[in-house]
Amino acid sequence: MPNQNELTKGRILVLQVVLDGEFQLVAQMETNGAVYSLNAFNGKLLAAINQNIQLYKWASCEFGRGGKLQPECLYHGRVLSLYVRTRGDFIGVGDLVMCIVLLICKQDKEEYVIEQLAYHSATNWMSAVEILSEMTFTLVLEPT
Repeated sequence: MPNQNELTKGRILVLQVVLDGEFQLVAQMETNGAVYSLNAFNGKLLAAINQNIQLYKWASCEFGRGGKLQPECLYHGRVLSLYVRTRGDFIGVGDLVMCIVLLICKQDKEEYVIEQLAYHSATNWMSAVEILSEMTFTLVLEPT
């Protein structure tokens, strides 16, 4: 992939601890890009994949054999979504070079939707994000 700016493939592995202290692979899913961050989110899995934020749910496989991750909704971000933090239904996303974005995940009937609530353009490279409260965020910007 020498001439590509973004990675085009990645994987999410779901592991379970078994009795002998080892991990057992329960499920795996290929993604259309590199996975930079994973967060548990209201009983689901939130993944930062390249510039996108993808929400997955755990779905039972046919005949009761284990489960699999099933995409539920997608938010298309800006450059590269590296840092993701959650609090309640709020999602804070730190983009590598552009901004911090505050998203909210809403349920509309049986579908989930991720919407942008706020955006702040940062002038330096971001290296960390944290949500202190629903209205207060902390950013760490690299010096230029």
